[in-house]
Amino acid sequence: MTIDLLAACWTTAGNAGPSLGDEISPNGLVERIEITSAAGFRGMGFVFADLIRARDEIGLPNLRKILEINGIKHVEVEFLSDWWTSGADRAVSDQTRKFLFEAAMVLGAHHVKVGADYRMTSFDLDQMAEQFSILATEAAEVGTKIAIEFMPFSNVPDLKTGLALVNTASHPAGGLMIDIWHVQRSDTTYAELACVPLERVIGVELNDASAAQIGDSFEDTIMRRVPCGLGEFDIKGFIETLWNIGWRGPWGVEIIGEKFRNIPISEAIPEAFNSTMREFQTLRNVTGLQ
Repeated sequence: MTIDLLAACWTTAGNAGPSLGDEISPNGLVERIEITSAAGFRGMGFVFADLIRARDEIGLPNLRKILEINGIKHVEVEFLSDWWTSGADRAVSDQTRKFLFEAAMVLGAHHVKVGADYRMTSFDLDQMAEQFSILATEAAEVGTKIAIEFMPFSNVPDLKTGLALVNTASHPAGGLMIDIWHVQRSDTTYAELACVPLERVIGVELNDASAAQIGDSFEDTIMRRVPCGLGEFDIKGFIETLWNIGWRGPWGVEIIGEKFRNIPISEAIPEAFNSTMREFQTLRNVTGLQ
């Protein structure tokens, strides 16, 4: 079995990142797609700003054609927040939601990535699960799924809470995005990860960093990720754990870091691919990969 890697949006965005201005990459979409494909990736992620740009410059149907021509078969779109709220915040979220679902439908997206409450307000499991189920229902109607990413700086801070949410929602089109970064920073154990039912996993993301957090958790997550093998995470153990519960991909590669952003994408994207594949190369005898 071969491995399909998906380059998350920030892995290909060059000098752009979450909460760092308008989030628009200084590099053109076609350039990013071509470099991503040539590096070996078979999946690619797009943030809201990318998709608006694509709609306005070339049209979403043409974006899909370009992806297909370049052999990109797995697409991720992101990012939706405030989907559980009401009032003005929900009105803004609903506009984003409508467009992300439109893009997901046109592009045949594997999933739409969503987050929880970074304001750290109280966590009402039943209320959030009800809204998550509605969100997943709408996603299924356009042929995609919802992947919620638990993050230590949100009110869904760890695997336990995220799993409780998706289990309570109990919708086949809604599940977890499991990012090794947030697994490590939330002190989630691989033993806990090994107990997650495969049907609750929508996406998986790989990256690396120092074992200890540097600075506050949000700063750490957007400034200090590095390609696989350049940090101290137990990436092989993470891959083995997900493989053993039945995950077969696509495997996301999400590198968000100040140093990485400042490397030309012609170098950064191939490095992201090659460094991740090296982790799989050492596991061939264990997993039977080809």
